[in-house]
Amino acid sequence: MGDYAKGEKTTTVTYRHDIKAPEPQDALQVSTSRNNGVHKRTDTRIHSSTCDMKCFTLIALLCSCFLSGCARPTPLDSSATWNDLAAMTDTARNEDDHETRLLPYFSHDMLQEEGSCCINARILKYYVNHVLESDEHTDMKYPMIRNVREGLHRVEQELQNHCKHDYSSHPLVKQFKRNYHASAIMDLAAARNKAIGETNTLYHYLFESCTPK
Repeated sequence: MGDYAKGEKTTTVTYRHDIKAPEPQDALQVSTSRNNGVHKRTDTRIHSSTCDMKCFTLIALLCSCFLSGCARPTPLDSSATWNDLAAMTDTARNEDDHETRLLPYFSHDMLQEEGSCCINARILKYYVNHVLESDEHTDMKYPMIRNVREGLHRVEQELQNHCKHDYSSHPLVKQFKRNYHASAIMDLAAARNKAIGETNTLYHYLFESCTPK
C-alpha cells in the first residue's frame, strides 16, 4: 500500500481500526508518517484528482469528436433555422409541380456511411453560391431566406474545414449539378424555385449524416 520509512531495528506498527473501509469506487491516497518510531497509515480521498481525470477525459473526447467530424455545426441544431427553413420552402413548394427531383436520394444507410456528410456539404456549397444567392427579387419572394442563407453559410464554412477531401467529382454531387443545369436550361426561375423547395431535404441529409456516430 505504500513505502514506509526505515526506522529502528525494532519497530512497532500500529493500525487504526476505527477508520471505516473506503468505498470501492473512491480512489485512495496512502501516506505514512513516522512519530517516535511508530508508523501510522492514513487514507485520504483524492476527490480532486478524480475530478481532474474526469475533466481531462471529457476534453479529450470532445477534441476527438471534433477531429473525427462528429461535432455537428451549431445551426444544424438550431430550432430557429429549422423554422426559417420551413417558411422558405413552403413558399417555394406552393409553385412546385412535384413531378421532378433535383437532389439525389440518400437512404438511411447511405447517410450513415463515411463521407456522406462531406458529399452533402459539397452540394450545400453549390446551394450557398448559386441557389440561395442574394438578389432583390428572391429575398422579397421567399420569407426568411436571408436567415437561412446566413445559417447555411456558417454550416458550409464549418464543414469545409472538416472535409479534407474534394468531393466535387463524386457521382452524387455531379448528379445534382446535372439535374439542376438541365432544369435551368428550360426555366431558370422554376429550377431555382425547385431547388429552394428541396433545401429542407438537403438540411435533413446534413443533420443525419453529420451527426456523431
